[in-house]
Amino acid sequence: MRTREPNASIESVQLRGDREGPQAVIVLDGEPKRQFTVDTRSGEVTAAEVHDEESFIKRLHSGEVFGEPGVALGVFWGSALLVLAITGLWVYFSMMMKRAKARGKVQVFW
Repeated sequence: MRTREPNASIESVQLRGDREGPQAVIVLDGEPKRQFTVDTRSGEVTAAEVHDEESFIKRLHSGEVFGEPGVALGVFWGSALLVLAITGLWVYFSMMMKRAKARGKVQVFW
């Protein structure tokens, strides 16, 4: 990569084994960031593309857009959803059992 891009700073290097053989994925810093896939046996660049870290939608969904408070709030929302689902099922089944005692048979109701 130094011979191909002598002035670019390397942000990251990731080594991976693939069915095509061992490869290195090199991300160069800059605007936009560029990603190169290099065959480590021959040194040949097999792919060159713009590096897209994470999509905005994914960062918005996880709360990362709002920083650490957003991530903490996302954990809180997820926990609240889990608690509400469990207590909702509890209430539903307790109502179903009360109806079953009154009617003498268990029946699903909506």
